[in-house]
Amino acid sequence: MHVLLELLVVSARVALSFAVAALRWLRPRAPKSVLHEVCLVTGAARGLGRLFALELATRGVDTLVLWDVDGEGNEETAALARGAAAGMVPSRLSADAGVACPRVLAYTCDVSKRVDVYRVAGLVRRDAGDVTLLVNNAGVVSGRPLLDCPDELLERTMAVNLHALFWVS
Repeated sequence: MHVLLELLVVSARVALSFAVAALRWLRPRAPKSVLHEVCLVTGAARGLGRLFALELATRGVDTLVLWDVDGEGNEETAALARGAAAGMVPSRLSADAGVACPRVLAYTCDVSKRVDVYRVAGLVRRDAGDVTLLVNNAGVVSGRPLLDCPDELLERTMAVNLHALFWVS
């Protein structure tokens, strides 16, 4: 008897979970407003970091701060972000008045080196103020099984993918 009751309760909970998931899918939450935020994107020179930067530039951030070890790629992302922000459609933004194109600041920073992170963080605080939104995107992918990685690659992966998260945050 208890087994049947437990089965009924579990079935009801599963059905409720599916119903809630369906409602969330049909009526998604409104995106977080980033108006007037100072946003820092690490790993911004290419890939997802570049896409995050371009999206944030069109959503009304006050200041967009870009970090990457690849200075040339980072400057290219900064130029693309400025262009994307200049061409943004006002209807995508909130009704807040005074929304202008963001200030885009690009810094060359190796997030795997604690001293470099602290140095560049000081520059950002001086130039842009306190960061209010962090996209901690920098990462290294080896594409190999762990035991096939040389020691140097493993150490670099841990420095960028783990240690940098603590230093940047």
